[in-house]
Amino acid sequence: MIRAVGLLLALAVALPAHAADPRQATAATAMGHQAADAFTAGDFAKAARQYLNAFRLDPTQGALLYGAARAEQLSDQLDLALQHYQEFLLMAGIEPARAENARKYVAEIRALQGDAKARDADAAQKAGTPGVAAQLYAEAAALAPKRVDWLLKSAVALQDAGRIPEAKARLRDVTEHADASVAVRAQAQARLDALEGRSNAVADRKQVPPGQVTTRAAEGHAVAWTLVGGGAALAIAGLGLGLSTLSDAAAWHRDEANRAGGLIVGSDYQTASSTVSSLNLRTGLAIGLGAGGLACAGVGTWLLARDGGKQTALSVTPGGLAVSGRF
Repeated sequence: MIRAVGLLLALAVALPAHAADPRQATAATAMGHQAADAFTAGDFAKAARQYLNAFRLDPTQGALLYGAARAEQLSDQLDLALQHYQEFLLMAGIEPARAENARKYVAEIRALQGDAKARDADAAQKAGTPGVAAQLYAEAAALAPKRVDWLLKSAVALQDAGRIPEAKARLRDVTEHADASVAVRAQAQARLDALEGRSNAVADRKQVPPGQVTTRAAEGHAVAWTLVGGGAALAIAGLGLGLSTLSDAAAWHRDEANRAGGLIVGSDYQTASSTVSSLNLRTGLAIGLGAGGLACAGVGTWLLARDGGKQTALSVTPGGLAVSGRF
């Protein structure tokens, strides 16, 4: 039946249109009015049948075919509606306003069909059949060309199915698609790079040649080595001061022990107090220098161990912890 309508429309396009038999034209018009009444009443299925029957009586009245397509669309007969809209758009002499609406409705139907295909594809992917999902996503993208994300999902499903050459070809289609968003294009390019073994291409291009260190890394190493060197110097100075203080304290105690009973009396009290205060100050300073130096050296060592990579190395020696590095 639908094929017959298609044949009549094809003939109408190929040959000059002739007026229908007056009686058939009158009957078609009357049936068109009945279809319009059913449409207004919300009985779109009945309206679609009546519009289509009327058009069969008079195939020169394109408005009847348009009405049938619109009623079919509203009664969820989307495949028929799409077919009849397309046949209507092929007719000669159709009204521009109806033609514009028909094209708009065709886009709406294709979008709805695309949504349905995408839902089926989601279900197939979750069911563990990525090959089926890839086909359904591709069909959905064909129905709604602006939904490039469906094309990307199709490529991902192909990859999951192990069909790598097809996946790469589809990813290239996504990266070259005029309607692809920046995010979708970036995702497609990242997957394509990974499939083609270029996941580290940017890193490789930025790799520093042997024997060279970036300015930032060199500065970081210089700071770390300054902390290590400065800390070691402070610790050594503190150790030297501490040993000197211990030696002076021992000598002072020996001198005082030679006094009667070790007692400090008379004018010697002020001298002894001053000596004790000096020894205490030097002891505290030695401890501070040693602790601060060790802290600085520890921080520098940690920085070198963390950021130095192959530039630094830690080792344990009989004499303690050794840090080696190269610039």
